Amino acid sequence: MALRTRTKTQAPVLTHADVEALSAAKNEPEWLVQARLTAWELYSAMPMPSLQDEDWRRTDYTSIRWDSASAIVNGSSAGLESIPAENRAPLIGDAQGGLICAVDGRIVESTLSDEIRRQGVIFTDL
Repeated sequence: MALRTRTKTQAPVLTHADVEALSAAKNEPEWLVQARLTAWELYSAMPMPSLQDEDWRRTDYTSIRWDSASAIVNGSSAGLESIPAENRAPLIGDAQGGLICAVDGRIVESTLSDEIRRQGVIFTDL
């Protein structure tokens, strides 16, 4: 009988400079830059969750490919195709009411079925 083993998961390495560069590339206002930096400080101070933590013990995050999950995509030139097909697949079906896809905070796809639209539904991002 083979034992299942888990490897220690390493969080993606993001630096203060990465956060500043992202905000600069997006020409964000200072309040948003500060909010991002505050979030980064919290992120960098937190340990990676453990499967022994009650909140995480049923969540298998060991299969996340951090090298691709943490990649920052240039949202100004990215389209729906920049979202990996395996991430889109569960969201796109034969009879969906609507779909909004964002890459780095920029909407790259937005659809709403005519049937839902006729019912007066407004479907938008935040």
